[in-house]
Amino acid sequence: MTGGRVEVVLEGGRTVARGGELLRGEVLVVLEQPTKCRELKIELVCATTGRGRAEAVRLEDEVLFKGDLEAGEHRFPFSRRLPRGPFTYEGKNVSVGWVLEAWADMPWASFESRCVMPLEVVPSKEIEPGTSTPMLRPEALMEQRETSVQSLWFVAMTFGLAAVIAGMAFVGDMWGMWVVAGLVGVLGLAFAAFSAFLMLAEWRLGDVAFEFEAQEVSPGDAVAMSFEFEPRMRTRVKGVSMTLAGQETTIRGSGKHTKVYTHAVGGASYELMGARDVGAGEQVRVEHVFTVPEGLPPSFAFDVSHLSWKIRYTIDVAWWPDWRGERSMWLGSRERKGW
Repeated sequence: MTGGRVEVVLEGGRTVARGGELLRGEVLVVLEQPTKCRELKIELVCATTGRGRAEAVRLEDEVLFKGDLEAGEHRFPFSRRLPRGPFTYEGKNVSVGWVLEAWADMPWASFESRCVMPLEVVPSKEIEPGTSTPMLRPEALMEQRETSVQSLWFVAMTFGLAAVIAGMAFVGDMWGMWVVAGLVGVLGLAFAAFSAFLMLAEWRLGDVAFEFEAQEVSPGDAVAMSFEFEPRMRTRVKGVSMTLAGQETTIRGSGKHTKVYTHAVGGASYELMGARDVGAGEQVRVEHVFTVPEGLPPSFAFDVSHLSWKIRYTIDVAWWPDWRGERSMWLGSRERKGW
């Protein structure tokens, strides 16, 4: 049996690195007696933990040595380029971590021939010129959606029709069945009336245009956006607001046992326009430049876990349902564009 140990050491004894950085270090192998090493490898691994399904992305490993090793201390240098993201993240439902993992395939070794060194990856200050540092899994799940009252109308109309049909199906000879049929039918008609009210509210406000071109932003960026609408009838607008909202999402299980966990993450709110009366056919255009707050956690996306950011905007209409919409964006770090 062969005794000894395997260690991973970065230059300067570091345990923190920046996204896009070139890591340099060495794998230390200490042996008490000569042995054959079939293979000595090092690999960079990014993994998620938390309430959802664990995921691990293993970057291409590097073979550092094959052959016979004498007793004593052996050092094998390596260098690996970190992707630009995701960064180390500690959340409520999902966390993202990095490790450098080295292992030696040695027959009859009596010691742990695998070493896992945790690595904290933080936003980069600068990236060496001329280097290519793609982000790990760059999909941003970008969506552009103007929900307004249309989704509410669809739900209300669907439920209303279903309730009316259910009420008709319950008609029978017994008085109890008639009562149930009547109650369900009235409920269905109420929902149908509410859906008509939502349609009228949407028609009243007219078409709403929201312009926001910067789908990839960084903390500290000044971002321009504009809002435009033209009501068909005189309308009392109580205000126009916008919210920058982040959300963790992770999934556990599969099929009918699937469970989705979400958690709101930070954000900021902005008032774009105060209360005012808008005449029929009067065009209202709101232009605003906001600064993305510092300290917000950057976006990331794995197969079942991601952290996403959305801009949600609202037109608060007096005595009528509010208009609501949203735009997705990818939040990076100030020094890194184009994830």
